[in-house]
Amino acid sequence: MAEYLGKDFVNTTEVVDGNSYNTCSFNACTIIYRGGDIPTFSGCRLDRCVWQFEGPAERTLAFLKGIYSGMGPGARAMIEDLFQKIRTPFPGKKQ
Repeated sequence: MAEYLGKDFVNTTEVVDGNSYNTCSFNACTIIYRGGDIPTFSGCRLDRCVWQFEGPAERTLAFLKGIYSGMGPGARAMIEDLFQKIRTPFPGKKQ
């Protein structure tokens, strides 16, 4: 687990599992999450970045996609509800 404070990541690939980022900026980066320990981001900025999911994280997304596209309207509603929960900010966080 690495901790970064105020670092500028530019045009790089960053595997974020388990890391902590505070007031960092990411510009034109590929950000990879592999499904390990959840990274934390506080006061960070992302601009023109691409998310990439690998391993267990990628399989989880494939599983959710399969539910959404292959199990009918009730399953789609369940996934849409999940998206709404994702869109809801943590208490005390600005949008």
